[in-house]
Amino acid sequence: MGRRDFLKGLVMIPPAILLTACARPPTTPNSADTKSSRETAIAVGVEATITARLPSAKPAPTPIPEQRNTEREHTVNLVFEPHASVKTPITPELLAKERSIIEQRLKALAPSSSNLQTDSQNRMLIQASTGKDLQVVVETLGQVGLLEFINAGQNYLQQGVHIATSEGTPLTDQPWDKNKVYTTVLQNRHIKNSSAETDESGRPMIQLTLTDEGTKIFAQYTERHIGTYLSIVMDKQVISSPVINGAITNGKVPIKGKFTPDEVNKYVIQLKSGPLPFNVTMTAQLMNPRPDKTIIPAVKPTEALAKPAEVAKPVEASKISISTERFQQRQD
Repeated sequence: MGRRDFLKGLVMIPPAILLTACARPPTTPNSADTKSSRETAIAVGVEATITARLPSAKPAPTPIPEQRNTEREHTVNLVFEPHASVKTPITPELLAKERSIIEQRLKALAPSSSNLQTDSQNRMLIQASTGKDLQVVVETLGQVGLLEFINAGQNYLQQGVHIATSEGTPLTDQPWDKNKVYTTVLQNRHIKNSSAETDESGRPMIQLTLTDEGTKIFAQYTERHIGTYLSIVMDKQVISSPVINGAITNGKVPIKGKFTPDEVNKYVIQLKSGPLPFNVTMTAQLMNPRPDKTIIPAVKPTEALAKPAEVAKPVEASKISISTERFQQRQD
């Protein structure tokens, strides 16, 4: 049997093989390098196909089961309000959209007991019974949740680095390159579905399914940029920087990195709900909200940010101001 007949019997190369994490910048691909990369991808695909047929094959990515620890559930009471950086007038329609997205996230975190109310100053009082740590709750609810695939070229961007993209700049005290703007290839609107899963080694990962439009864009882009970095960014912070080893045409994209289960679940909840239309800040954590008032006055977000250790302690209103925003959105 010839090589061509043998290759016809193979299944499609898994997309996880075509996006490979790498700690060193790849060499600039020429025609020979591109051919070599494709041959390598095919070879790896052959090995994976053969292994999958053996009894000792490693299991495919599996969903991460939702684990609720009812014994450690506690009531969280938070106050969110628009961040000072928001310049767009907050209309009733815009506030309703913001509230709807946060409510979706809230139900995913606390499906049995949660409540959200707003007042005339566009503030939100959030109450939930959950077993998640306070910091996890604040980040899941209050971070914008904009996912971007950006063209990093030959630049390896480490996980955790903040960058500017064609969709906006980061709002952070951490240093970032103000002279470099990376082009966005895909973002939330190109994602059809997301799920929290584990890879073949049991490590938490995010599995994305792209829309038809996203699949077409991604297939063309990966075919033309073999050997370069495709960094994945959430709210202007890099979460993964794989190398493109071949064209990905089936719309299935795994995101791997040094994630904890809570981080993966946070990203998936945010991706399912969609990004917030404007940045918010948590201005207070309330011990026992007064039942006769929807919102208790809280400090302004211009005050100094609280340290994570301070956030973990239940305190009275006007004692905490923690920023949950990650970036300055582009003003059209």
